[in-house]
Amino acid sequence: MSQFNPCGQCGTFNSVAASAATAAVIASDSPGAATVVDAPVTWPLLAAGLLTAAPPLLAYNTAPSPTLINQCLAMGLWGGFVLMAAPGGVSLRAWPLQAALLALLAGVLWSWGPGTLPSAIAWSSLAMLGAAMVLVWTGTQAAQRIDGVGVFVAFAWGLLAAGLLSVGVALVQVFAPGWADGNWIARSGLVGRAVGNLRQPNHLCSLLLW
Repeated sequence: MSQFNPCGQCGTFNSVAASAATAAVIASDSPGAATVVDAPVTWPLLAAGLLTAAPPLLAYNTAPSPTLINQCLAMGLWGGFVLMAAPGGVSLRAWPLQAALLALLAGVLWSWGPGTLPSAIAWSSLAMLGAAMVLVWTGTQAAQRIDGVGVFVAFAWGLLAAGLLSVGVALVQVFAPGWADGNWIARSGLVGRAVGNLRQPNHLCSLLLW
């Protein structure tokens, strides 16, 4: 437990994972969830959803952290997405998920206090888990509105765009690695293997599965 770090090393995919949980809440609780294709989606909301595809597609990076810009972009864009969803009031819905996130927060605090988790990692983990709780809260609020499913549709379009464009990145990395310049398409550190623009094959796999 002393080395517990639930958020890993890439804030980008933690943000997407949290938003996926939010989307699940919206899709399951919204009126008319069975007819998602008919859900109202405004153009600003759709644009916000598509912009959420940017963090896992950004290849440009700087030392010493190769994913710092991706993480900052993810947090900023998801903050905008939360604002677009325009939550209001207080809801106790989805409390089991919020309780699980609180348990993770407690784990981080325990690892940081009695344990040996460095403060820098502890603070970043606490911030990421706090952001995840805000996203879940936003999802429960959106789910209670007549246009709640539209938030899920916008998110789904963004995820689809990220997945399809990542397929193109993967094809270049495997079949035309000379085209990868490191700024637009990341160079793969594993010869003959696709790693996506986040340079981690497990994250690429998760994105393509979603």
